Amino acid sequence: MLDIYYQNVQGLRTKTNEVSKNILTLNYKIIAFTETWLNSNISNHELIDDRYIVYRRDRSSSGNSKKDGGGVLLAVSRDIPSARVKSWETNVEDLWVTLHINIGSSTRKLAICVVYLPPPVKTETLKYFLDSADNIADRADDLVILGDFNLGFISWDPHKDSNYMVPSNHNSPLGHSITDFVFINNLFQVNAIANSDNRFLDLVITSCRDAYVVSPSSELSKCYKQHPNLLLNLPYNKLVYLKPKCKPRYNFYRADYPSIVKNLKGVDWQTKLSGCENIDLMLIKFYKIVDDLLEEYVPKQTLNKSKFPKWFSTSFIKLLQEKEKIRKRFKKYRNPRDEIEYRLLRSRCHAMYDKCYSDYRNNIEANIPKNPKLFWSFIKHKRGSDSSIPASMNLKDQVVKTGPDIVNLFAEHFASIYLPSSTPPDNFTLESQCWVEGLEDWRVCEPRERTPHSLKS
Repeated sequence: MLDIYYQNVQGLRTKTNEVSKNILTLNYKIIAFTETWLNSNISNHELIDDRYIVYRRDRSSSGNSKKDGGGVLLAVSRDIPSARVKSWETNVEDLWVTLHINIGSSTRKLAICVVYLPPPVKTETLKYFLDSADNIADRADDLVILGDFNLGFISWDPHKDSNYMVPSNHNSPLGHSITDFVFINNLFQVNAIANSDNRFLDLVITSCRDAYVVSPSSELSKCYKQHPNLLLNLPYNKLVYLKPKCKPRYNFYRADYPSIVKNLKGVDWQTKLSGCENIDLMLIKFYKIVDDLLEEYVPKQTLNKSKFPKWFSTSFIKLLQEKEKIRKRFKKYRNPRDEIEYRLLRSRCHAMYDKCYSDYRNNIEANIPKNPKLFWSFIKHKRGSDSSIPASMNLKDQVVKTGPDIVNLFAEHFASIYLPSSTPPDNFTLESQCWVEGLEDWRVCEPRERTPHSLKS
């Protein structure tokens, strides 16, 4: 069974810590959000950890005239091969991702779309999106479209013999558009959880007839009465997930440095490099000699990368594993005692998360004078692996995107705020300045012979 967590979160910008903690302490394979309200100022790493590949479409990339609010997000576990298909996306706020689901010895291609249609939904907007989805429906083995359609006037009643829902009260252009799309493509609307007004704003449309939706045992963000959180269960049995690839790396602590030094001393560099036509070829040959020595005298080791952040304590990891075991047991047998135990473990996990994270941050702060690298590594991880150099810059009404234009814009800005003094101060004399003494007595010496210990360091 493959689970997809879905929620209309109504903004994530002020909830990054809460959502990040909940995602870290839970184990959903796929997470879908609508109304994220995100923009380029918030990186993926502030919300979701490295176990996931995050696909985002903020409102700024859609055709909506409003630039604030909206936005959709899909996070897929790295255990599942996935890729975004931008060519399938339209001017509305839709995000398309394909997944390759390994079931035993076979593979199924699953296309997932997360969509948000802001109210009031216009007939031409809905039809435009559905026409595009209609062309995509046959390009994958299975299809899932989930999101906030804001079509609350349509009633959905359970089918007497199946998991899917049957529409009623849909006699309007909007209602006909969505129901015709579902029936023509042999799809099913499987969300049976209405909101507090007994309306269905969030729909889950899929080609999997046996799929069903339940209320999650844990929420990732605060739930709103208009938008209950949903957990879609897809009927995939015997799922096979990707195994993490761990690349071997040199273990320099166990290297044979005396042999490396001996071999380097024995290299006749004049002969080795004499046949090279230019300095680039010499450098390549030099690297080749060094690499050969590393391969011969430095052993390799394979480190299994933990899926948990480095600040998770061993006891916290064991507690999380115990909680996950109880959650699976409760999901399978629906025993009320398991539910009580699960909720207790979840509360303990949240408390231990706060303690571990607080201790980690306090340790970073206390060690800034001694180990500033640890602080900057923390900041770099929060900002993500993207370059800190912006693709464009603006000053007042000017927007520039090329290197020279950005440099000139900086110069223009600094020139506008710099106020040079017209006359030097009265007490200004050359003798009053602090001059560094010149390097008058110095000489160049031959370097001392490097020892194996110095190479190691």
